[in-house]
Amino acid sequence: MFLFPNPVERTTKLIFTAIPNIPTYVKVISINGIVMINQKIPTAISGNTVYDLDLSGLFTGTYDVQLISGSGTVISTKRVIKL
Repeated sequence: MFLFPNPVERTTKLIFTAIPNIPTYVKVISINGIVMINQKIPTAISGNTVYDLDLSGLFTGTYDVQLISGSGTVISTKRVIKL
């Protein structure tokens, strides 16, 4: 999973390789462990999925962005800085 830009003011692009026929979710967690965003991502049938993740409603700070499979398995985690 790739995130850019990072640091971000409003929207960051989340790029990852989709797993066919498996729902995928994104979770944004504050440094205090509070889930700020938890939503299903529409994925490409094959190849890379590019998703615009809107962080404009969050306060300035550091957050973990998790990509999660439909079964609840964490696929990847990246840290993002919200300006």
